[in-house]
Amino acid sequence: MAGVDLLRLDTKAVVQLAIRLEARMRELDAELRAQAPRDIGKELESSTQERFETKRSPDGERWPKWSEHYRPGKGSLLRQEDDLRKSVTHQVDDDDIHVGTPDERAATLQFGDRRLAWGRVTATWQPRPFVGISPTDAQDAEAILDDLLERAAS
Repeated sequence: MAGVDLLRLDTKAVVQLAIRLEARMRELDAELRAQAPRDIGKELESSTQERFETKRSPDGERWPKWSEHYRPGKGSLLRQEDDLRKSVTHQVDDDDIHVGTPDERAATLQFGDRRLAWGRVTATWQPRPFVGISPTDAQDAEAILDDLLERAAS
């Protein structure tokens, strides 16, 4: 994905979650092991899209408010241009789950940006991170595996 990809964010929480999930997936049969990443990817996609509503980063920090310059009409810029939120998707390759968006504007939203013109800053976009794994995401992923393990046991 060209915009922002979850797995490019090599954070301690992502690595720890991957280790826990991988260990638990070994307990599933082949069919459920193939289903687990799809179910988890769908849940992560949904929670990533919800951040546009809650205006909070994966770590729970509130996004900075938009300046009036970027709020034409009613609502925030991101609600007016809902196509960025709608472009968030997930892909599963074997056991790898990718959550992100191909939209090139995603990097500016995720990391912020300083626009330069003639050597001077003309606009500064504050970061508004939306891609990543929250503690709730980690719990939800483990709950999905619990459900699959329970299904496998019955």
